[in-house]
Amino acid sequence: MNDANIQAAGEGGRCPEFDTPPPWRPDVEGLRGLAVLAVMVFHGVPAWLPGGFAGVDIFFVLSGFVVGRVVLADLDRQCFAYREFYARRVLRIFPALILVVAATLAAAPAFLGGDDLRALGLQAAAAMLFVPNVLAWLQSGYFDGDAAYRPLLHLWSLGVEEQFYVFLPVILALLWQRHRASLGGALALLAGLSFCACVVATLRDASAAFYLPFFRFWELLAGTWLAWQERAPWRPSPAVSAAAAGLGLALLLGALTWLAEGRDFPGWRAVFPAVGTLLVLAAGPRAAPNRWVFSGGGALPWLGRISYAAYLWHWPVFVFARYRFGGPPPPEMAVLLMLAAVALASASTRWVENPIRYGRWRWPLAPRRLFWIAGLASALLVSVGLLYRPVGFAPPALRYLESYSGPGHDVWREGRNCFVNLGNEAQFGLECLGSGTALRPRLALWGDSYAAHLWPGLQGEADARRWRLAQLTISQCPALIHTVGELNPKCGLMRLRALAAIRAAMPEVVVLSSRWTFYELNGVLEAIGPTIESIRDMGVKRVIVMGPSPRWQPTLAKALAEDMRRNHLIEAPLFTAAGYETGAHGFEKMLRRATERAGGEFVSVLDVMCRQPGLCKTWIDEDTRRVLTIYDSGHLSEEGSAWLANKIAPAIFRD
Repeated sequence: MNDANIQAAGEGGRCPEFDTPPPWRPDVEGLRGLAVLAVMVFHGVPAWLPGGFAGVDIFFVLSGFVVGRVVLADLDRQCFAYREFYARRVLRIFPALILVVAATLAAAPAFLGGDDLRALGLQAAAAMLFVPNVLAWLQSGYFDGDAAYRPLLHLWSLGVEEQFYVFLPVILALLWQRHRASLGGALALLAGLSFCACVVATLRDASAAFYLPFFRFWELLAGTWLAWQERAPWRPSPAVSAAAAGLGLALLLGALTWLAEGRDFPGWRAVFPAVGTLLVLAAGPRAAPNRWVFSGGGALPWLGRISYAAYLWHWPVFVFARYRFGGPPPPEMAVLLMLAAVALASASTRWVENPIRYGRWRWPLAPRRLFWIAGLASALLVSVGLLYRPVGFAPPALRYLESYSGPGHDVWREGRNCFVNLGNEAQFGLECLGSGTALRPRLALWGDSYAAHLWPGLQGEADARRWRLAQLTISQCPALIHTVGELNPKCGLMRLRALAAIRAAMPEVVVLSSRWTFYELNGVLEAIGPTIESIRDMGVKRVIVMGPSPRWQPTLAKALAEDMRRNHLIEAPLFTAAGYETGAHGFEKMLRRATERAGGEFVSVLDVMCRQPGLCKTWIDEDTRRVLTIYDSGHLSEEGSAWLANKIAPAIFRD
């Protein structure tokens, strides 16, 4: 709805039934263009824009501002109606959403199979019920490796927005009728409560803070609050507007380049993109930076006009490419994929969205009839999603891989031994220091889950040799004496407890094992030497560093399945390059040098499991091929742990 439409509606005594183009704030379109470009670049080549995921936060503020502005204008003209409000939402959201969800379901069988197809069907159903964020939270988390292989995961943000729009008109209408003078203050209070809850939740359950609506509502409420403040007669001077827009732009660019994915987001860091967006909007469309960057006929406003469709299309395109490439595509291919998503968005906006909203396909339907059509389309896609299953013939080996779950793989998990899960803390009692006895263990295993997955095999080898084995393992906490970018807030405390346990137990051998490449690589290389020296200064005779383990994305089973589909194989391969992460091989050489310089011993897992980079052992039982070495992306199965421990035992257990 533009300013002319608002004025005409006021004179005519009733509101227009639906939105009509063009948008009344060209700088809003430019901001949308920046937001969707940031998200696409982050998903395509994260190193180019580490904080690009904050583009979603820009969208949240913009949505609260734009929709709040329309509702307030209708209330001011005494023509607001819930029916018309939700009719606008249906026309805005459903055409592109139905098209993209249906196209994703249709294309998926060429890239996915088995459980992945069933999971996609559930994502589609959740999307059409506007609860994809709840499903994403239950399947946490956004920055996990598996998240990059869910074609409709990105619709979580749409769920947050639509859940917000359930409450927004009710809140604004009630406040308008009864406490109009305090409406701005009430919006600010609600936004403040939501923000405080978000900060606290980020520290306790970052996935809940990221996905669940109340913890993100503060950004949308901030935009609505600004829409209310915009109605005040006071207008800043051109100099003040330019300064506000410049500062807002600086905050946005800083957030998009400075923020990094991790478990400390959204939290207080989300303030930077949110406040930056508010400042740019508050400055007004005539502020010089807004005119130069966000308005006019430039690329950002054009991209902003198709931003909704671009956001919907880009993620399924990237996910299908990940399946096809067996991991993130190279940068040049990622650029082509972004261009493909923009082309799809432009086409669907021109030939589907706009004709339905404004043009020849826009039937003179009453909102009630429109709701019936949208409801039936949603019900159809929900039904398809819930019944979505693989079709056609697949070799038994492929069906086995597509449903592989590695039963009994995680005997090292919390509750079964001394592994301490993410965000938890524990004392390493006698049961963690060698079979529950007060006798001194000869061997201590310290690290994260990539140490814990060695425990079943090492315990078996230790029992055979009458060695007592201590386990000091904490999720996402590397076996280092310095912080190197770990995401577990309990790492500092648990590091001290692990070192205290080693000092008290005084084992003969300490084995350090972690997912080294998950942390800051330079920090790991700088900290490994001091860590070895510190442990040896305690009186420990031997310190052994286990090298990186082979990893596949999204999992070894799915990588093997993709290899079978791509190459039309009947049997699962013994080795596969599909989805294999080769970077660990180069890093291992540097880690070995740093270890040996500090007087430690280095044991290469890759040398034992791999013939060459990308060709690593995938099956324990190569004849029957029922037990994988790795049950997920990089953790050893119980059988894989036993096999590896047997191979490295001579280097570990020696007098």
